[in-house]
Amino acid sequence: MRIAVTTVLATCVAAAFVVANVVMADASDGGSGVPYVRLYDPPADRLQVIVNQGDGQAFAALAQDPLLRRPEVFSPGPAEAAYRAQRPLLGWLTWAASAGQAALVPLVLILWSVVGFAALAGVLAWLLMGRGVPPSWAFFALLTPGALVTLDWTGPECFGTAAALAGVGLWCEGRRSWALVALVCACLFRESFLLVPVAMVGHGLVVGRQRWQSLVALGLPIAAYAAWVSVVWLRLGQLPSDAGEAKVSLPFVGLAEGWSDWNGADLGSAGLLLLAGGAAVVVGRRDALGWVAGVFMAASIAFGPSVWAQVEDFSRVLLPVVASAVLVLVPHRGTRRTEGPVTGPR
Repeated sequence: MRIAVTTVLATCVAAAFVVANVVMADASDGGSGVPYVRLYDPPADRLQVIVNQGDGQAFAALAQDPLLRRPEVFSPGPAEAAYRAQRPLLGWLTWAASAGQAALVPLVLILWSVVGFAALAGVLAWLLMGRGVPPSWAFFALLTPGALVTLDWTGPECFGTAAALAGVGLWCEGRRSWALVALVCACLFRESFLLVPVAMVGHGLVVGRQRWQSLVALGLPIAAYAAWVSVVWLRLGQLPSDAGEAKVSLPFVGLAEGWSDWNGADLGSAGLLLLAGGAAVVVGRRDALGWVAGVFMAASIAFGPSVWAQVEDFSRVLLPVVASAVLVLVPHRGTRRTEGPVTGPR
């Protein structure tokens, strides 16, 4: 019941946030986004303005072209199309929910952003309840830039974080089949969630003292992602990595380039992320979620300058760090379902 209440409250918060965004949107000036997809350039209404704010425009393109027949709608070219197409699940969900009707895509994308926010709230509440603490702690992760910007930019990060955390919790409870389904979904929402099964393997080997054979199944999400990228390559003749060095760079190079233009909000958010992630790694060294936070923090040194450009960008990618930190650092009175070795298949 308390999980349901938390989820409903989060849905109300998300809906209010989205309604305010739509009301304030102004189609006459095109909004503040940078269109790189030709679908809504210029936007015809307020919903299209919202979608154009960030990567929502890419998912709108994928929702209208799930078979990748029209990569030319991406202004930078087929390499950019391949980079965006490696994250197919939100586009597929939008295509299905809109019944293939292009006019409904912006509205459906915005509604999915609310559902993703609520899904993250529900998963966080479930994991918090397992630790014997009130699920209201979930809002310490939800009311942060990384979660809120997904409502503004209609992205998959809340959905992906919810699926990844659910996968970790289910795996550590021994419910491996459902865990793998959740992890596959997370990796198809966004490629950065490939770091989650990597962290789980490390946790299983080091903390759980498990044999590697018992962890082989965690390769399934990675294999599913690789299979889809193969399809993208066959359809477009490009790999996601062909999009350039702005996405990934040598260690600390992207960070050094990105922070040169930071303002106070960017700097403060990055500092809090570093503190939260570092504390989660130290306190949660036996917790699978502490390992997730640590692996994301380690991988972040290779993020490109476009990821480190502003808080709206890096906070989305590092949302799993914030969510994991809340779960690891909250004073708990129950058994951490993500700590220690798994209990075995159920």
